[in-house]
Amino acid sequence: MQVILKAVALFILLMPMQNGASADVTVGMGISPWHSGIGLNVGLRGERDLKTVSFGCATIYYSSVHGWDAKCGGGIGWIRGGILPRLGDNHALGVHANAFSLIHDSGSPERNVKTEYRLDVSYIYFFRGVGKPGFHIGSSPLSYEYNEGLRVGPSIVLGYQF
Repeated sequence: MQVILKAVALFILLMPMQNGASADVTVGMGISPWHSGIGLNVGLRGERDLKTVSFGCATIYYSSVHGWDAKCGGGIGWIRGGILPRLGDNHALGVHANAFSLIHDSGSPERNVKTEYRLDVSYIYFFRGVGKPGFHIGSSPLSYEYNEGLRVGPSIVLGYQF
């Protein structure tokens, strides 16, 4: 799975922006695979493309009996707008790869840390278009988790891209 994630990351990084157009740096925040749970992303925004690197936490909780548990990590993704040309560049499809560290710290000298890998395919609607700042909503109906296999079911995408 690590090889697949590295290949996806390399593909996203090397993919040229549409027609060689200039790209703007953008920052976003929200809740979704694109934000690695609840988190932030930093990206390059072209006219119809958005390449992102994200950092966030999917879960953090504390129990006085069991200690801390956290699922935090980062990812890399690519979104392509204009998939329905007659409707403008508001409709987008994307792929995003995440790596999460699952940390359990009960206060003992030994911490339990596992890594989880996830690949998501998403549909996202940008209210002002991919190339402009604004809110976006969507869903990731397909997810591949290395430990659990293919999962079909909605995962919410909700955020704001500055």
